[in-house]
Amino acid sequence: MALWFCSARFLVFLFIVSALPIAYIISQERAKTDHHVFHYHSSGFFRECAKWDDQGRRFLVSFLEGGVGEIHVPQNYTRDVVLQEVTVVKDSDLTGNASNGIALDRPRNRLLVAVADVLGNRYSGLAAYDLSTWKRLFLTKLSGPGDEKSMADDVAVDADSNAYVTDVKGSKIWKVGVDGELLSTLTNPLFTPKEWYKSLLGLNGIVYHPDGYLIVIHTLSGNLFKIDLAKGDEVKLIEVAGGPLAFGDGLELIFPTKLVVAAGNPSGRLVESTDGWETASVVAKFKGPMHRLATAATVKDGKVYLNHMFGMGYPRKTHALVELRLPLSLWKNMALWFCSARLFIFLFILSALPIAYIIYQERAETDHHVFHYHSSGFFRESAKWDDESRRFLVTFLEGGVGEIHVPQNYTRDVVLREVTVVKDSDLTGNASLGLALDRPRNRLLVAVADMFGNRYSALAAYDLSTWKRLFLTKLSGSGDEKSLADDVAVDADGNAYVTDVKGSKLWKVGVDGEILSTLTNPLFTPKEWYKSLAGLSGIVYHPDGYLIVIHTLGGYLLKIDLAKGHEVKLIELAGGPLSFGDGLELISPTKLVVAAGNPSGRLVESTDGWETASVVAKFKGPMHRFATAATMKDGKVYLNHMVGMGYPKKTHALVEFVL
Repeated sequence: MALWFCSARFLVFLFIVSALPIAYIISQERAKTDHHVFHYHSSGFFRECAKWDDQGRRFLVSFLEGGVGEIHVPQNYTRDVVLQEVTVVKDSDLTGNASNGIALDRPRNRLLVAVADVLGNRYSGLAAYDLSTWKRLFLTKLSGPGDEKSMADDVAVDADSNAYVTDVKGSKIWKVGVDGELLSTLTNPLFTPKEWYKSLLGLNGIVYHPDGYLIVIHTLSGNLFKIDLAKGDEVKLIEVAGGPLAFGDGLELIFPTKLVVAAGNPSGRLVESTDGWETASVVAKFKGPMHRLATAATVKDGKVYLNHMFGMGYPRKTHALVELRLPLSLWKNMALWFCSARLFIFLFILSALPIAYIIYQERAETDHHVFHYHSSGFFRESAKWDDESRRFLVTFLEGGVGEIHVPQNYTRDVVLREVTVVKDSDLTGNASLGLALDRPRNRLLVAVADMFGNRYSALAAYDLSTWKRLFLTKLSGSGDEKSLADDVAVDADGNAYVTDVKGSKLWKVGVDGEILSTLTNPLFTPKEWYKSLAGLSGIVYHPDGYLIVIHTLGGYLLKIDLAKGHEVKLIELAGGPLSFGDGLELISPTKLVVAAGNPSGRLVESTDGWETASVVAKFKGPMHRFATAATMKDGKVYLNHMVGMGYPKKTHALVEFVL
């Protein structure tokens, strides 16, 4: 035996054993793929996590040797370009510890980083850094040498900017407050599998769902858990068909019903749920470069990219962010289904059930008052009551303004009539959206926009007596970035503030129609890419000199203090988020009504000047019509519903919000 180890055969064997893996890696690196890969040069071999920062046009990556880097993607980027990593955080206080999972907290313009002693498991922490200056905002010690062994692995942020950090060693979750205070530690028997060896790597990837719960994965068992924050951190095992998700690492929620799991082999799995993550199914798998090991997922421009831990090459290490593509077989199966008889049955049910539901809803008796009116169009975006003229004013999604006069002898069984008062030929092809009454100046302000192309936004003003147009202010055009003027509010001096639901900004327009300024702020952009699809929407002016505005998909309220240089603050909201919030109506200095999807109306109250607020009541109106605006008439709140029913006469509804 000893002679064999000293023979030439042994040397040949060693050469083959070492050469085969190297040859395999070289072939994998040079292989052509049909999916996109961002390659970048790095200073280190190990990159644990990556997240796309859309506002900064950069990937942010965490270093296993400690620190954070950014990979800027220029506007003129082409696929053959190898990008460059630049170190932005190298924290001397954390020398010897790894930077693991990261989470963008865009409303507060910061990056949260899970920090841990990977080899000794003697320290875990959570660090927060300003995304503009990279100044450290806080460093929270989660465990130290005197505690049980732990390893902070990943982090997620809820709607109130509380952070949740997973412990992959001890299978628990730390909850950290917005200012870095350690609030609680969550443990549960479900986190510990019965097989001892599956506890070697426990809770790992974690995401926050906009419906108010966490989804977290257990690496070696492959279990997914749902943790309901509104129910005392209730923990449930998600039943996964097509699982388990063994060796699952980073998670990315790409839609409320779809989750990407970065894992070993296959390197990416698409998981879908149709029942609020009580159960789920693995619907697709993606096999990326096996020699690199996928550890995290992120979304850029609607595409999912998998971060792979290992860099290749020396002295320059090349890392890869690999696009996750659905397998062709999935599309084939879908195509076959669409050609089957089942599709026709499905289409019949799909069309019949909603029609039956709408008829039922329309005929159902209610205990609240509804103003019905006949209209020439199907879509009425916004409505405001004009008490002086006893009429509702409504905007047409096809462009224009109508009035619905309410006579003194009105009775509830009467169906009112809409009369068109504005049909502006200069604005043909554009929608009329939010409107605001400026009674001191006897005028109506209307936000106008190109709904489908997002190539034009404007503010129009009309005289309330003659309907003569007073001014038309172009806010953006075809040469500017895409925008969609959505709603408008007027301050005490007659200045108007128009929200851009596409670009999440505000235009300020002077009393004579001149554009005074454009207001942008990092708080206007949520970290989840899909929440930017519908941004700033409803807006109201508060008599104390500030604006309150809602972010539709983010579901949060913002306070903009005009006396303090347009200072922007996130209003801390209990009982939220206000997802799909649209029009706003201030019914008193302390009470605000939000028109939304379901429930269609919510009453929000504040006792501290709108620094904080609470949802104190909810109202469920006709779901098939979709509430978009609120207004006050004779001390009662009425919700405008966008969709009219019937043909050829379309019947619309202004539904009383019963407080």
